[in-house]
Amino acid sequence: MTDWLFTSGRHSHVADFNERERLSFRYGAAKAYLEETQVLPGLWLYRSEATPDCQFNIEVEAGEPSRGRLILGAILTSRGVASLEGCGDETWREDGRAYVMTPVERRARYEIDAQRGWRAVSLRLEPEAMELVGGDSNLPELFRETLDRGKDDVLGMATLPAKLRLVAQELLRPAFRGPMNHIFRQAKALEFLAHQFSVLEALQPG
Repeated sequence: MTDWLFTSGRHSHVADFNERERLSFRYGAAKAYLEETQVLPGLWLYRSEATPDCQFNIEVEAGEPSRGRLILGAILTSRGVASLEGCGDETWREDGRAYVMTPVERRARYEIDAQRGWRAVSLRLEPEAMELVGGDSNLPELFRETLDRGKDDVLGMATLPAKLRLVAQELLRPAFRGPMNHIFRQAKALEFLAHQFSVLEALQPG
């Protein structure tokens, strides 16, 4: 199980999703949560928020060797720095950023400046997710390179498209509870993925 390290000032807290769906972190002004839900085979949804006027960091262990892993995210509010071991940093200074990361064998780190709060949604895709889209030859090459062949050296950011922002907001504030909430999350996660393909195309190296 992957360890998640939360730090703020001199305080640190290690947690994982082995026995819970939501991790909470509280220290001083920093009050945040990170939630992981598997919505479909090979597809995990992450939702996260923090209170305004706080700063904290999150570090995530590397993925399994030779197993593709693709992170597609939408940052609604906050400033900060995202880092992928051996691949440099991406800094964002304004709300509304989309990002892509391939942390197959690399440790990831997020430095969050939540002056205006922190609200973010992301998907983690692993090889089983290829079955969700079948053999569509028009899929972004980076999608295939990561999940089929384990590409492990991409970190990029772009302006958050308006439609992707809307879907992320809907995932943070689901319209349903109970069994319908699970169906809603599945549908919106796939819609989120579809809108992220345009981001992947824009960030495709070369």
